[in-house]
Amino acid sequence: MQREQFGPWEIEYDREATRAAYARMEPYGCTCRGCRNYLANIPSFPEEVLLFFERLGVSPEKPTEVLGGNHGIFHLAGKYISGEDIWQTVPKDYQGSFEELEAHCRAHAPQWIPVADDFDVGFTRSIDLQPEAISPEQTLQMEISFRLPWLLDEPCT
Repeated sequence: MQREQFGPWEIEYDREATRAAYARMEPYGCTCRGCRNYLANIPSFPEEVLLFFERLGVSPEKPTEVLGGNHGIFHLAGKYISGEDIWQTVPKDYQGSFEELEAHCRAHAPQWIPVADDFDVGFTRSIDLQPEAISPEQTLQMEISFRLPWLLDEPCT
């Protein structure tokens, strides 16, 4: 395990175990427009973003989830050591949009850490959509917020 500080978060991660887990994962299967646009953009990701993923052992082609075409959830073999969670508690009866929720969380959570222009990262203690390839006791969740150009030959809706 390697221990690193990313802004306010101290994490431990196992790059080789993460890489092996991603090798066992199925390709990302969502076919909605936002997800297909995310996947279409990967070859043109800034070098620093690709190097960041490589450093952690994460495959950008296999997010656990892409939300709204501008947010990704990825998992690593590792653990959260310290730092205030990127996500804050939201009331169960919350009725706003994802964009409003993200804006609320950004206003009340620690600063996301820029990896490159339009790519920010944060870490959370929460584990959403636990991947089978990584044991639950050894899972660290990373959140990526990004702004990508629309590359598909169909409207962005």
